[in-house]
Amino acid sequence: MNLPEPPGGGRPPYWSYWRNLLWNTAKNDTVDNFMNWPVVRHNMLVSHLSVDWAWDLVGDSSAVIPPAVGQPMDYYRDIYSRNMVWQAGYLAAWERASGKRVASLNHILEFGGGFGAMALLCRRLGFAGRYVIYDFPELGLLQRWFLEANDQTADYWSEFRPTHTDLFIALASLSESPLEQRAKIMPLLECDNFIFYYPPRYEDIDNQKWFENFAEFRSDLHWQAWQLPGSDIWIRVGWK
Repeated sequence: MNLPEPPGGGRPPYWSYWRNLLWNTAKNDTVDNFMNWPVVRHNMLVSHLSVDWAWDLVGDSSAVIPPAVGQPMDYYRDIYSRNMVWQAGYLAAWERASGKRVASLNHILEFGGGFGAMALLCRRLGFAGRYVIYDFPELGLLQRWFLEANDQTADYWSEFRPTHTDLFIALASLSESPLEQRAKIMPLLECDNFIFYYPPRYEDIDNQKWFENFAEFRSDLHWQAWQLPGSDIWIRVGWK
């Protein structure tokens, strides 16, 4: 990996730990094996969770077939990608609530893009606009490789900047950021559509309260929030 080693230290679930582990893992392994990297297995796959809720929203769709590279052996209903079905559930929830379609948007900003699965899914669903992923530079390299291997592209930010976007997606990413970072980033964002996924708590942070407060702050939007069956995970979608 042609990047300087990020600061070490820390422990899970903090990203100071995962980021340094990613750098060292990538340096000693081939990117083709990234699905077996600890940072991916522990933070970006859903093999331990039911995706039935997402399938009920998505149904039979070619958008959730396995990607060209990076498919773990956790197929759903024998032919679909479990991880892609999970990602599609969030988009389908927002589309049903808002009456909008991701294909009609011009700009999407994803805060923390995993290895690029959501970006790939949006492209498969017909999104042809600008897709921006804000993430650590080490993950940006993985996202670039994954999307190019699937014949898709995105823009990659390692520094946040003032921006207007049609849809802001943050799946277990904003909710794992320090409160100071959230307070710095969100005022830079001009957006009327949101998809959030978060646990109610992250270490000593009350995520439920924070996202409820954000929804109150953006009371000009419509909001829906619900807890996924059999888990403590919450989804919150907003639209205008």
